[in-house]
Order: sequence, then C-alpha cells, then structure tokens
Amino acid sequence: VVLVARAWRRTSPSPATRALALALGALTVTPYAWDYDTVVLAPLLAWRMRDGAWKPWEASALALAVALPLLQPPLTKGLGLPAGPVILLLALWAVSRDAPNPASEN
Repeated sequence: VVLVARAWRRTSPSPATRALALALGALTVTPYAWDYDTVVLAPLLAWRMRDGAWKPWEASALALAVALPLLQPPLTKGLGLPAGPVILLLALWAVSRDAPNPASEN
C-alpha cells in the first residue's frame, strides 16, 4: 500500500506508471491471485513501454513480473515458498522509484 501511494503521490508520474503500480499492488495484496491473473499486467506494461524512459533495473524487475506465470511454479516447488509475491513486490518497488519523491524536491 505504501509503494502504491508513493507512486501516485509524485509530482510527475505518468498515467501508465500509476496504473501499473495500482495493478501490481492489487496483485500483491490479494491472497487469491494465481499466475494466470498476471495477464492484467500485459497491457499496462505495453502502455508503460510506450512512455519510454526505462532504467535497466526497472526493466529487469518488470521482465520478471511478465515471466511470472512461467517462473512461479518451478520456483515455488524448488523453494517451497511462493515466489510470486516477492517478484511482484520487486516490480512494484521498481515502479514506485520511477520519479523523484516530492518531499525530496523541497
């Protein structure tokens, strides 16, 4: 919730960044999200890609989120822990760091 609020509170976030942060936050907090629910991220990521200005670490984190349906079953089986929330939180953290915080600009 804090990361989504941070992404929405900034001075110059694009609508694509806000929508992506909201979708990632919704997928992270629900206990009922499955790997096929991450399909909702595809159009939002395409919208975000159209805006450009990707940082290398942001692109890597979002690529993991896109690959989540393929990665989650083997990682969960191998680690014994659900890997989906960790990957989604990493992607949400990357999106929330996209623009400077308005408090730091003063």
